[in-house]
Amino acid sequence: MCSFAKIGPTLKAKTPQLPPFYADLTERWPEIDSVPEQRVDDKAYCPWSCALNRSGMAVVMCCVWSMADELAAIVEDLANRHRLVKLA
Repeated sequence: MCSFAKIGPTLKAKTPQLPPFYADLTERWPEIDSVPEQRVDDKAYCPWSCALNRSGMAVVMCCVWSMADELAAIVEDLANRHRLVKLA
């Protein structure tokens, strides 16, 4: 396990590419908390299984298993376009 003392400063840092990446990501798939009631079960509309967790340096996303392959390819492309590194 990592010590928060070692990773804490990294989590507080910021990268300018992250806000545009997050904006593009949530334009395609909105945050789970903003999904209208009538679309809650529409996984193509919102594939997240919980809220996105973002800091100044990362966006941690958990998706439903049935969308994992499609989502991974699109997120990887989006990360490349914004010059970000994808960690699996």
